[in-house]
Amino acid sequence: MMLHMTCECGKSEYFDGGISPARCEGCMECDTNFYKEPLAPHVWGKRYDEKTGKPYQICKECRKKNLFLKGVSNPKKIKYIIEVSKKITRCIECLFVSADDDCLLQDADANFEADTFDMLFLGCPLKEVQND
Repeated sequence: MMLHMTCECGKSEYFDGGISPARCEGCMECDTNFYKEPLAPHVWGKRYDEKTGKPYQICKECRKKNLFLKGVSNPKKIKYIIEVSKKITRCIECLFVSADDDCLLQDADANFEADTFDMLFLGCPLKEVQND
């Protein structure tokens, strides 16, 4: 039996042969999932690339890779963060620095090894966004 679901506004549709969509999958326009609920946050797990051995994050629910915006699932927030991030030149200005001075976009090793914000900024994944 083919499964057909839509988001709240009807712009996003889900068709599948019996596999239900994850609650973190949905519509960018109305910010709802296919159960017509607010989008749930992704549940990130750590995996390693088979070819390079580099770690990356993948959602345990929908299997989407997290490229650089760890923990952010709302597409409207992502667009806003990208625009704000293009103006960031130092970690102290960043939205992703926690109260403990840890970067939320980088893993625990990068935070531990960086003695200063300047060292932490060297590995900043938002610098890729700034070059776009």
